[in-house]
Amino acid sequence: MNRIFHVRIAWYQYLYLILLGGLSFFLLWDKSIILAAICMIMLVLLIERFIHTTYTITTDGRLILSSGRFSKPKTIWLKDIISVERRTSVRIGNFSVLQYVMIGYGAGRYLSVLPLKEQEFIDLLETKRKELIED
Repeated sequence: MNRIFHVRIAWYQYLYLILLGGLSFFLLWDKSIILAAICMIMLVLLIERFIHTTYTITTDGRLILSSGRFSKPKTIWLKDIISVERRTSVRIGNFSVLQYVMIGYGAGRYLSVLPLKEQEFIDLLETKRKELIED
């Protein structure tokens, strides 16, 4: 059975949505309808992307990264994955700006993902990968 993990929305993405929504409201207030419409379309596209981004681990040994309905899903074979590790971006004392999962695959290729249940995602990915290597 396929296992689907949803994306965790980072704090800066919320900030971006608030700023874009505020800009849309301001442009409507200022009667700049065309610019407001463009900002609102961008806002709708971003919200759709945040809501519908998923990471699917399939039973046939693939990791499918879907970034919303308007983008093409990316497929990575689990046998090609070299490393999976939890990383953090800039650290200031005990506070880190962002925590993410870094997936190394292929020849020097990396991909960062933000699954909602990080540890469960890492454990399942490692388990499936080891099963494929043993077979």
